[in-house]
Amino acid sequence: MIRRNIEDEKLLRRIEFRFIQQEIKDLDQYRKLCLTQQQRSKLRKVVGIQSRSLEDRLYQEGFNDDTAMALELFPVAKTAWASGRVTLTEKNEVWRILQVYHRSDSRQALALLDQWLKKEPSNCLWSLWEQFTVVRASASEEFAVGESTKLIYLACVKVAQASGGIFGMGSICPAEKHVLKKVRGVLNRIDPQKFIR
Repeated sequence: MIRRNIEDEKLLRRIEFRFIQQEIKDLDQYRKLCLTQQQRSKLRKVVGIQSRSLEDRLYQEGFNDDTAMALELFPVAKTAWASGRVTLTEKNEVWRILQVYHRSDSRQALALLDQWLKKEPSNCLWSLWEQFTVVRASASEEFAVGESTKLIYLACVKVAQASGGIFGMGSICPAEKHVLKKVRGVLNRIDPQKFIR
């Protein structure tokens, strides 16, 4: 009789242990879900969007509220890489432009941009940048006015000119022209009347 009680107690302990393990697992999943929702909420606020599809794409690509605004400068980094490598002159021009226009306060966004200047960012980010730019433009009148979009394009032009021609003056290579055309096409979709052709 005593032996049976000990066996029953062991069985009950195992069952309780399994329930406790499941509760811990459920609590951990709930915490992760809450954290994800908080991160997404911050991301929406920083980017200034209400688009669920854009939010999903940004989140899936690893962007968060600290790094999302680096995406604004993605075409500048791609312009620097257009010729196959980023020259010191181009890199210095990117940082000079960033100081003049003060595009981001986030250290993580600046670190991501620096990473893009060291290792070429993926071409799959082009469609994300395009969606990011168009959605933000439609969500904010100030952005659609054209000033921010012009600055992005002009920054790309300056980076393209930084290492071209003689002593960095003049020529833009065909690969850089292709990137500029791509950027101009997206920005013209936003506000064709106010954008430089």
